[in-house]
Amino acid sequence: MLSRFATGAVVIALLAFVAVAASYGASTNPTPAQIKAAVQRAERSRQLWATVNICNTRGHPHTIGIRGQMPALGYTSTMSMTITIDYFDPQRNRFVPDRAVVRFVPLGDPANGLWQGGVRFSFRKPATAVLLRGMVTYQWKRGGKVVGRTTRYTVHGIKQVDDSDPPGYSTATCNLS
Repeated sequence: MLSRFATGAVVIALLAFVAVAASYGASTNPTPAQIKAAVQRAERSRQLWATVNICNTRGHPHTIGIRGQMPALGYTSTMSMTITIDYFDPQRNRFVPDRAVVRFVPLGDPANGLWQGGVRFSFRKPATAVLLRGMVTYQWKRGGKVVGRTTRYTVHGIKQVDDSDPPGYSTATCNLS
């Protein structure tokens, strides 16, 4: 009786191990459809944002800080952001990208969680006021292949923004003068 019990326990333990291993394999090697769904969720997430977290402060004069946050996919992926600055052109009455002001921000290869990154751009004191905003392009890669990419402009009112000056600061634009 004891040997049947021991044999049954071993079989149950083995089946449990196989089930756990199979579910682990499914999460580490998602199908293309699972990846597509995860990217779509991340691109639509309210946790995907960009904001101005520093704007011409005493501690950071003539500087704009842009910070972004992006969610991981639930599968290991290489996450990054490309941050650019747009300036308001009064002749065109719209924001125009400044192609010379670009920074790449790698966030690593996480599988889960929310990840923030940002940069500061410092300028010489402008002769006139210059209105700036940020644009962040988010990218997820698996196996060196881009599986998702989306863009957001800076917005105001974001909570829990790291490295803000002053703490908690979040706005859509920055007036350097």
